[in-house]
Amino acid sequence: FTGTRFSNIPAFATVDVSGNRLPYAPEHMTVLGVGYSYSAFDARLEAVRTGEQFTDDLNTVAPTLDGQRGRIDAATVWNSAVNYTVGRSTLFFTVKNLFDVLYIVDRTRGIVPGAPRLVQAGVRVGF
Repeated sequence: FTGTRFSNIPAFATVDVSGNRLPYAPEHMTVLGVGYSYSAFDARLEAVRTGEQFTDDLNTVAPTLDGQRGRIDAATVWNSAVNYTVGRSTLFFTVKNLFDVLYIVDRTRGIVPGAPRLVQAGVRVGF
């Protein structure tokens, strides 16, 4: 926050939060990917890193009993994709959250975890 600001949490309305980080705004986010392609084959691997973030304007670190406030720790999620093209068709296989990392994405309704490992496979056909 820039300028003079006070908390929007009712019990803390007189607390000055000037200079605090915005809720749900990580300081750093990084996406790093690498790919390989040869003829009809294509493969990709990516890492998505989200830095730590606060869930309220007080920048509360310790989680509250109801889970609605507290810092969300940094997390890294790996994703992969493999494609093989045959004529007009492409066979694909993707995995999101490859290592099935358990991480928090939200606290507004209590602790909400991020998506678990998701595996997709199929065929795309172009006309």
